[in-house]
Amino acid sequence: MIKLLSTTLAMTFLIFSTSPTYSMSATLKEDSPACLKEEWIKNMTTFITTKDKANYEAFLSQGKCILLGSGLPVTVIESPWVFGRYTSFVYNGVTYWAATDSFNYDQ
Repeated sequence: MIKLLSTTLAMTFLIFSTSPTYSMSATLKEDSPACLKEEWIKNMTTFITTKDKANYEAFLSQGKCILLGSGLPVTVIESPWVFGRYTSFVYNGVTYWAATDSFNYDQ
């Protein structure tokens, strides 16, 4: 009985303590900014919508963000699911964040 209980507790711990791995192939729809932190892509989105060219260019020149061309293959590693606005992905071994609508997902 004790062995069964300890086995059950161990399995429960493993199930709830490990996070699922998620990855999906995608391509970029159009030329898009991608940033090293989610906070920075949120800022870039604001710069774009408010037409703040100075801060937009500053983030690019500081290496916080880059512009990636359309059609580039990437691996999505953190999906926003239904309501999120930003997605984490890997391109050339580096993790970036971009707007969720920047991606075409492979079928």
